[in-house]
Amino acid sequence: MNKLKTKIKKILLIFGGNNDENKISICSAKNIIKKIKKPICLFWGANNIIYKIKKKEIKNLINPIKNKFKINKKKKRENINLLIKEYKKKNFLLLNVMHGKNMEDGRFQKFLEKKKIKYNGSKKYSCKVTFNKVYTKKNIKSKKIKILNFFTFKKIKINKIIKFTKKNNNIIIKPIDSGSSMGIIIYNKKKKTTKKEFCQKLYNKVLINKYKKNIVEKFTKGSELSSGVFEINFNNIIYTKIDKI
Repeated sequence: MNKLKTKIKKILLIFGGNNDENKISICSAKNIIKKIKKPICLFWGANNIIYKIKKKEIKNLINPIKNKFKINKKKKRENINLLIKEYKKKNFLLLNVMHGKNMEDGRFQKFLEKKKIKYNGSKKYSCKVTFNKVYTKKNIKSKKIKILNFFTFKKIKINKIIKFTKKNNNIIIKPIDSGSSMGIIIYNKKKKTTKKEFCQKLYNKVLINKYKKNIVEKFTKGSELSSGVFEINFNNIIYTKIDKI
């Protein structure tokens, strides 16, 4: 976790982002805003334009997944560099609830660290490794922990994928560096998916969504565990209870 050792006076909540997880981030902001008394709220639009938003605008939004977050066109467009310069003097914490590519993969964290900004979450290197599924697998494997066999591709390699399905009844194909539930294709032999149907689904998913790099591996049932980790005053690490999702 990013280390904090000074008292925070202001919280600058930033949400949205210019990727396909924009709406997920809005949901996160809506949930977390209930616990913050007087945050300064910034919405990062899909067009990379940043707006200052009132707390009630987020609270009053119903079902962010289905309903578009509408911005008043008369609102002033904000400059992230000027905002950071302004609030840096007020000893603020940037609470980043943006998800997905460019926002969660170490790039935004690198920008914040360069500006010497206090923020929540892991540092740029950790974000870079964990957001990329191949980097994560290699890192886990280096610790001598068993992982599933996989291969990657940039261009669709139908023959190689079909060969992989002959050895594995169920396979999963997903983007290397996107959110964990984005662009997923699951092939299940028991459901009697024909080669033609599978190939069509593969082409549609990969080409329409324009994911440049993908990973293929055996699909296996398992458990997903979650635990929050907090690092306080450089050496005090607190773990929350491990929950099964």
